[in-house]
Amino acid sequence: MILHLATDEKFIDAAYSIFNGILPNENKFLIVSSEKKLKYVKSAKYELITFKELYNPDFIIKLNSYDFVIFHSLLNCFKKLILRMNPKVKILWIGWGFDYYGQMTNCYPRNLLFEKTNTLYSKNMTIINLLKSNFGLLKRLFDNTIHFSRIAKRVDYFAPVLPNEYELCKKHISGLKAEFISWNYIDNIEENKSDNISGFGNDILLGNSASYTNNHYEAIDILSTIKIDSSRKVYVPLSYGDNKYRDCVINYGKSKLGNIFVPLVDFMPQEEYWKIIASCKFVLMNHLRQQAMGNIVVKIYNGSSVFFQPNNPCFQFFKNIGVKVFDIGTLAVKKNIEEFDLTDEEINANKRSIISYFGKNAILQKTANLITKIKEGIK
Repeated sequence: MILHLATDEKFIDAAYSIFNGILPNENKFLIVSSEKKLKYVKSAKYELITFKELYNPDFIIKLNSYDFVIFHSLLNCFKKLILRMNPKVKILWIGWGFDYYGQMTNCYPRNLLFEKTNTLYSKNMTIINLLKSNFGLLKRLFDNTIHFSRIAKRVDYFAPVLPNEYELCKKHISGLKAEFISWNYIDNIEENKSDNISGFGNDILLGNSASYTNNHYEAIDILSTIKIDSSRKVYVPLSYGDNKYRDCVINYGKSKLGNIFVPLVDFMPQEEYWKIIASCKFVLMNHLRQQAMGNIVVKIYNGSSVFFQPNNPCFQFFKNIGVKVFDIGTLAVKKNIEEFDLTDEEINANKRSIISYFGKNAILQKTANLITKIKEGIK
């Protein structure tokens, strides 16, 4: 029996379906939540446990009775739990990005920000907020040099979002010696909702959230230097993240791009969101780290031209699997976004590459390989 520890997140139903498709009735899902009614987990069969109950001695004893435990991301509550587990219990960490980029010695936010965004970050971040922040210096020093290295040593298997992030993590996370496992949550790309929405516009999607690592200022500067027809819109999702940063981005975007700049600040029905996303033929992701993979995969599958910073692990990953993507710097040079419009042949080739890596059959095979490795490790 495999124990899965997760929180109330939208990917868990897919994980439940895919694991039980390969190993029926051999997976137990525990959802950690302070709410009795879950928001995202709908179809999975699960048991509910509170954050407080995680550290109950009786639960620790029960946890140590399993041969294998899968952690769906490493929240702080899971980190504490790992240090209480019997070393004989095998652990797989399925990384989500936030849980390992925050631990890398080279990824303090300032190293992921360009000059203008870095200046804004320094201006907005008071001393109190800095200490409270997940990226606070004192917390970071403790997590990376003392605490997290002990946790990392306890992990037997590690599945980051992208395979090329594995060596990056091993290099910059002290203590991480876990064996690599390839696995992803995206298993329904062939059925994504935006694919069923008719029409495909000429709009532009910029970033994925109100977080500094989007480097919106620099991306807006690039867009301000190219010719964009007034009938186009530049949609900028800002419905979650840092509110102070969000307001700064809105003011800057309006000042540089005018009425074509359309911030999305309110949560909206999923169908309405996908309708907006479907209208975007061009996608700019100005991160220096892997981020927004869900949106990116869907947009590539649907035929959009996607731009990355070349230092972003996503850029090389997509090129490695045969997807045509673009260096955002070339847009600044050519200053004509239409030159990056994909042909029908290129769109179909990109779609085939996405299906081969993220499609349901691909994820089923990865899960079968994962379970085989788990069984070998237990023996």
